[in-house]
Amino acid sequence: MVRSKLLLILTVLAGTPLYASVSVQLNVPVSTISVGQTLTVTATAQDSKAASTRFSYQFTVRPHLQGAFIVMQDYYWNNTFAWTPSDHEGVYDIGVTAWSQKTTDSAPTYITVHVNPRVTAGVPVLSNTNNALVALYSAPACTAPAQMRVQFEPTGSTTPVVTPYKPCNGLTMNFYLGGMLAKTAYTVQHFLSTGTAGPQLTYTTGTVPSNAIIPTHVLLTGPQPPTSTAYPFLLHATLGHTSYATDLNDNVVWYRTPIGAPDSGHMTHPIAGGTFLTIDDDPVNSKAICQAKVGVGCGDHQFLREYDLAGNVIRSTSWSVLSDKVNTLRATYGGSQVRLNFFSHEGIRLPNGYTVTLATDEQVKNLTTGPQDVFADIVIVLDTNWQVVWVWDAFDFLDINRSSLTATCTVASPGCPSQFFSKQPNGKLYTQALDWTHANSVFYDPHDGSLIVSFRHQSWAVKINYNNAHGNGNIIWKLGFDGDFALPASASVTDWFSGQHDVEFQSNGLLTLFDNNNASPVTQQPGGTAHGQAWNLNTSTMIATPQVNIDLGVVSPAVGSATFLTDGGNYEWQAGFINLNEAQTFELTPTGTLIYKQENDSTSYRSFRMANLYTP
Repeated sequence: MVRSKLLLILTVLAGTPLYASVSVQLNVPVSTISVGQTLTVTATAQDSKAASTRFSYQFTVRPHLQGAFIVMQDYYWNNTFAWTPSDHEGVYDIGVTAWSQKTTDSAPTYITVHVNPRVTAGVPVLSNTNNALVALYSAPACTAPAQMRVQFEPTGSTTPVVTPYKPCNGLTMNFYLGGMLAKTAYTVQHFLSTGTAGPQLTYTTGTVPSNAIIPTHVLLTGPQPPTSTAYPFLLHATLGHTSYATDLNDNVVWYRTPIGAPDSGHMTHPIAGGTFLTIDDDPVNSKAICQAKVGVGCGDHQFLREYDLAGNVIRSTSWSVLSDKVNTLRATYGGSQVRLNFFSHEGIRLPNGYTVTLATDEQVKNLTTGPQDVFADIVIVLDTNWQVVWVWDAFDFLDINRSSLTATCTVASPGCPSQFFSKQPNGKLYTQALDWTHANSVFYDPHDGSLIVSFRHQSWAVKINYNNAHGNGNIIWKLGFDGDFALPASASVTDWFSGQHDVEFQSNGLLTLFDNNNASPVTQQPGGTAHGQAWNLNTSTMIATPQVNIDLGVVSPAVGSATFLTDGGNYEWQAGFINLNEAQTFELTPTGTLIYKQENDSTSYRSFRMANLYTP
């Protein structure tokens, strides 16, 4: 979907058209729901002068007549919007905007929906959700400046899970409780920051449903001292199966089945507060290609979404509308036009509430070997309303003729898009492209407001001048072979990483990554077993020291993750693509002693050790 600068805003008011040529209807099954209940809104726009006109729709929400509308589902052909208000009761306006190339402007509008509280007698209420392992806890109203949180634990246990505090505002308080064992009775109680406690309630979880296709998983080592028990949950962002979380004893405590099918898209990161950013496929667009080739890489990676613990979509946008918005922004500073193909690998939340994602830019470039279709990466920053505020394109800043891992993409092959857009001189679409950069992670450095991007096919981690959305995008440094850092005399050139994943600074000051070790960055010869690495970067001397470099003993040619466990000082690495359909997660001491290891029979994009499902 390519959109011009002209937007059509269609007013919905009892189905009455504002202009003779356009009629719009917005339908809801009911106008009153309860907190945590899902309301599906359907919008229909028609052009009486062109019945075949196809519209795209944007859905927005705000408290009734208060402030600006917030975009919840940005422009796409889908004319339905599933809204699940889970914070507070109130009266809300749901707006719709429809767009087509054949129509003209009209005025904005909305419909009004009443959301009732679940608490009716001043007593907390526990309700089921669409997730058998997640409950909705609703408490009576409290007032500022007090805050409230909820504690829950298996009956008779002494190791509770505690949600983050939420500020009181005179309305009822509602919390999703996630991280519970199946078919288990829990004791639940809320606490105010003033010291007041609510009554103890009990809740019994359900059974994981059959459509949640959780891979077979097994505990191989541990948990044993000095396992970092401060992080008792292990979250798996699987590919081809349902994402799920276990405790350290390998018991399932949470799952998420994406819209469309269990193998549709993947989770990128958990977000503070208990939500998750994901890249999902459009089931309609992906259906044919996924029927022909079931498995990793068969979808279109159309949507960037945010989900809550119960599995409800909170926000959604598509790469097709962002392509237009990226080009609009680039035009303001004379940047060339881009052609986004799909969302790629990443979605993170910045401290100021902005969201960062990656997308693939497809362009025909004149290489030293001649013209070729090339894939590069664009970093896209969205504001709190999920509108584009900053972009960075690898084509603008990196040498197009440098490639440390020469790789090609063909349509619908693993890691590649389900369709190409660039045309050959004969007018036919390209069927093969150079997968030049293949970025797979973005990290925000709070010390200077920069971004660090992992470019797998360059075997580089690149620090970019983002400067909290005010930077010029210039490269600050490149880490890796033939980059800006030298190795100390004690290190070998073979210590450099290759085809790496998940590059980020940790609280101990070191930069961790998962070294896939695909090929020697010097000779380009095939590599071997994967390594877990932690680097000490001295930006004064520009010396990079591999402080930790542990051979994990497995071959994982793709995906992977790395993290530092602050409590205990251990490291965790995940090798997510062993034997094409197996993942192993390792916890090791800095000297390489294995103290925890878990395995599942699915490709796993990343894994996350968490204190609870609310705190990344």
